[in-house]
Amino acid sequence: MKKYFAILAAALFAFAACQKPDPEPTPVEDSVTLMSDAVVNIGSESSISVIKFKATNNWLAYIYDVNGSDTDYAVLDKVTGDAGENSIKLTAQGLPEGVDGRDFNVVISCGTASVEVMFFQGKVFYIHHTSDNLVSQQGGKVTFDIITNCKYEVKTYDKAGDAFEWAPVTRDGDHFTVDVQANKTFDERDGYVKFTIDEIQVPVIDEETGEPTGETEAMVARVRFFQAGNTAVAWSNDFIWDYYADPSSFTMAICGDNILISNTNGVIPFNKKTGKAGAPLTLPKNPQGITNDDAGNLVFFFGGNYPLEEGVEYIPLEVYVLPKGETDFTKAKKIITYTNGWYGYGLDNIRVSGDATGNAVVDFISAAGWDGGSSIVSWVVTNGECELDPESGENIYSDYVSLSWTSAIWSSRNAVARHMGTTLDSGLYSIGYDGNYNLHYNNSMSAANWQEVLVSGSSWAEGYNAIDAIEWAGHKFVSFIGMSYFGKTNWGDDTAPWSYMPSYLWLVNVDDPANPVKASVYEYYMTEDLFVYGSTTDVCLEVEGDKLVAYVVDSGVSKIMKFVYNNIF
Repeated sequence: MKKYFAILAAALFAFAACQKPDPEPTPVEDSVTLMSDAVVNIGSESSISVIKFKATNNWLAYIYDVNGSDTDYAVLDKVTGDAGENSIKLTAQGLPEGVDGRDFNVVISCGTASVEVMFFQGKVFYIHHTSDNLVSQQGGKVTFDIITNCKYEVKTYDKAGDAFEWAPVTRDGDHFTVDVQANKTFDERDGYVKFTIDEIQVPVIDEETGEPTGETEAMVARVRFFQAGNTAVAWSNDFIWDYYADPSSFTMAICGDNILISNTNGVIPFNKKTGKAGAPLTLPKNPQGITNDDAGNLVFFFGGNYPLEEGVEYIPLEVYVLPKGETDFTKAKKIITYTNGWYGYGLDNIRVSGDATGNAVVDFISAAGWDGGSSIVSWVVTNGECELDPESGENIYSDYVSLSWTSAIWSSRNAVARHMGTTLDSGLYSIGYDGNYNLHYNNSMSAANWQEVLVSGSSWAEGYNAIDAIEWAGHKFVSFIGMSYFGKTNWGDDTAPWSYMPSYLWLVNVDDPANPVKASVYEYYMTEDLFVYGSTTDVCLEVEGDKLVAYVVDSGVSKIMKFVYNNIF
């Protein structure tokens, strides 16, 4: 009996094994592999070419013209087929009169896989990119191949049209390598390899009409490459005009996690990380201007005008300091009261060096219009106090110096000045919209000591009314803005298209105060819909971690921006 059960069990096992279903077949992965050339040069006459390939599944083929033209000049003898080794015959017509060459591809697809065969007929010049053209600040290589049956001339240039050394080009036959070196400068940079192919003539296009002139010129092709610099835009947001009625007097300061942008109509906080606006501050009255001192305290002022027009009330100058980290404006301390007024267009565009709760210098601009006599008026703060006039009981200014390098500061917001220390002889910088437009330095408060130390290259179309200074990575820097006052260049010609003029953010090294060295000049543009005429700018510098940061408000381009400079020293 035991033997019977053993035989029965074995039979059942064998039966079950026979009934087990067959496994599912393993799917064949889609692939198509060329067995002939991927690049084919054919002559100007009619020709026949054969493409050989291997496909793992059913395949499809088609032709497309690289320039988007019809492809009725070429035909394939087969456009579909089965898996395995295959061949396709391509018949191309000869080039018609007046056509130097054609550039078309044959695409063979097998499921999700595909290959392309590039065909060049007649005189052709084709650039095949084999790498990305954007290189990091640390450097890298840009590679590409030239596919041509023509002779060509090759040269390299930077964006200004000059030869350069920071990206040497080597070639191995028609394979090119651009070895982009590390970028030790703040600015982005770009260059290009230029090819001139005399054998291929292209129509000359009239720049005004966009139509062919009937003449021809040598074909030109370029490979451009770009490299990041040490200046980066962290964010850039459109200005919020709903909050501001008057665009002519914007000032900026840092307060906690926000930057504050102010004019006489309101003070709005903007988040430093995102640039997004918060709710307008509720203040008893809006300050005439705000700034930061070197210690990060918030300094703001009221009044300071001069009543040139009949019926305009004079408002005495009052300057307050709110300690760093404090956001309650009622806790601000008044450090300056000045009731005498200052002739011309009053006092504006405050800047503070040092610590206004301790020792500092407070600078104002006083413009006198087109007749000259514009000045920098300064107060010295010692232990948080300014000198008092015993008779009037007000804080008298410590000194002033004429802006003898200009005769045309027509508004107290059209120039700016800033000391570099806590005493009057610590040296100061000034720049303005005056017909000169250059940075000036004075090692004391004598009009005879002004030196023109940096040429901006600006013109009547750009104004300067913002400046800030900071120590970073063991060096001293000054930043200022050359804003586009007018923005558009077709003045007097309503039929011409607008051509926008850029603004410029400057950063200069002032380790040697009388010999500033340009570190970065960043160029940025306005947007058409948000353009506002006759508006102003401000800039705040701050160190975040090991990076230098510049916050910018430029109502000429209707932007609030955050720039980041990498620590490369």
